[in-house]
Amino acid sequence: MHTVNRKHMTSAINTMVVALSSLFPSYVSADWITTLDVDIFTDEVACEIIAVDSYNSVLGMGERKHVTQTGALYPLIRYKNGSLSVGVKAGGTIPLPPGDIDFRVDRNKAWKIKSIETPKDLVTEIDVPSMPVLQLPNLTEQQQKAYEDSLAQTMQSIKDLTAYSSTYTMASGDKAQKIIAEMLQGDRLIYRSSTQVNMGIELSGFADLGDPFISKVRECLPELVSKTSDVGESDS
Repeated sequence: MHTVNRKHMTSAINTMVVALSSLFPSYVSADWITTLDVDIFTDEVACEIIAVDSYNSVLGMGERKHVTQTGALYPLIRYKNGSLSVGVKAGGTIPLPPGDIDFRVDRNKAWKIKSIETPKDLVTEIDVPSMPVLQLPNLTEQQQKAYEDSLAQTMQSIKDLTAYSSTYTMASGDKAQKIIAEMLQGDRLIYRSSTQVNMGIELSGFADLGDPFISKVRECLPELVSKTSDVGESDS
């Protein structure tokens, strides 16, 4: 009667598991990548620096692949038309709008980035027809004003819903400059959707910063790295 050696069987199974696992993507920590575009007519530079999921292709012999997944958020720095912004982008083929987000570098105070701060070119505008302001009879001047204020607030609320449907939540201007400066001097970024958390959905993530991140920023926005380095040296 043939006896099966349990030790040899375990070894064979382990070998098979390792072999099979190498045939499928093996996800690792997020990679920072840069997308740079220069307009051939105006020489205007547009670039994005984003941390995305990465994996090794079949058998680990192909090139490194980068993907985004539905239900995940990805930190993003964007420069276009002379404007700088920072925040998150929803991933996957069916991206979930991030809403308002919390953004924190190391032990610094967390930033709150609201969806209504997102630059207009990243938001699909909803065409809201204007509603005429009626002069209602039998209303006092105070009641008429209250009616008009309520109507204006309602219209603004409808427009604000546009931002909440965006697949981006981004801050710009001086706020973006300060957040990016912290990122260039930090080690780790953590972020989450505070809007989705309030709805019982956990959309959060983290990305390592440091040299890999700085090198990607330097590829398209070298002046930011130089500016932050100068500030760091003057503070020390």
